[in-house]
Amino acid sequence: MKFFRLPNSDNKISKLGLGFIGYNREIKNFLYQKKKNLKIINTALDLSVNFIDTADTYENGFAEILLSEITAKRRSELFISTKFSPLNNTYKDIIQAANNSLKRLKIDKIDLYQIHWYNNSISLNETLDALSFLLDKKKIRYVGLSNFNLS
Repeated sequence: MKFFRLPNSDNKISKLGLGFIGYNREIKNFLYQKKKNLKIINTALDLSVNFIDTADTYENGFAEILLSEITAKRRSELFISTKFSPLNNTYKDIIQAANNSLKRLKIDKIDLYQIHWYNNSISLNETLDALSFLLDKKKIRYVGLSNFNLS
């Protein structure tokens, strides 16, 4: 497995990542599916894939809750990325969304916190101010963008 390092970090992050979506607790045979999904994450970690990407909207937060079962045992191996909904792009909502994700994931810091989608009805400066606050409070390590185009 190839790795890269983030600037000013000793952490090795796998070039491949595992997207954590579609783990629906409403499906038939939920317990079987949950066990299978946890095995997928553990297998990925055993194969040195440590970049896990999820979002607060995946299964209404349940993907983060399920991932917390792994963070409890293998947090030091993980680089966790999560995203917040474009409905939460205001300053106050981003802070609340981050705190909710931290609680669901049962961690004290999100490695990469991403704007999931651009929301042109909310000032990007307001969104960035909230992310800056979270960086200052050490609730997140890095900020990223998802689903943005060049313009």
